[in-house]
Amino acid sequence: MNEHKPEYESLTDLGKRFGVSCRKMGVWLQELGLRTVGDDPTAKAHELGLVVKAPTGRGPGNRQFYIWHTSKVINLLAAAQHRQIGKQTEQPKEDKVPRLIGPFSQRLSGTNSYEILNGDGAVAFWTVGEKNARFAVKLLNLADKAGKLPAQ
Repeated sequence: MNEHKPEYESLTDLGKRFGVSCRKMGVWLQELGLRTVGDDPTAKAHELGLVVKAPTGRGPGNRQFYIWHTSKVINLLAAAQHRQIGKQTEQPKEDKVPRLIGPFSQRLSGTNSYEILNGDGAVAFWTVGEKNARFAVKLLNLADKAGKLPAQ
């Protein structure tokens, strides 16, 4: 946790929640299109309010590093099938369940990361891999056409 912005954490602290190193956490964020190969947050990460700079509190001068919005990043990682250690899978509250409205499409959102879009253009969820994205879109469109998605 960061003393200046308690809702933000370093990659090291986020990694501890998932039982992985900060390097692995960085790779996961790259896969979601939120971090560059050069270890900087992407424009998308900034646009989504996922990252801010904070002072390191070490060394001379005003050294800074990036810290990440804890709950937002955890939710994105959970959507990508990464699980926190020691956490039971919780059902999301009714008002936080994304609404699925067809027809569905996919859009590349980063390195091998895809957004699955509702018919209204809103992001329903993210997935990793083009094959997974194509399958999800096909399956959702079939379910929508058959009337199997929950009524809004």
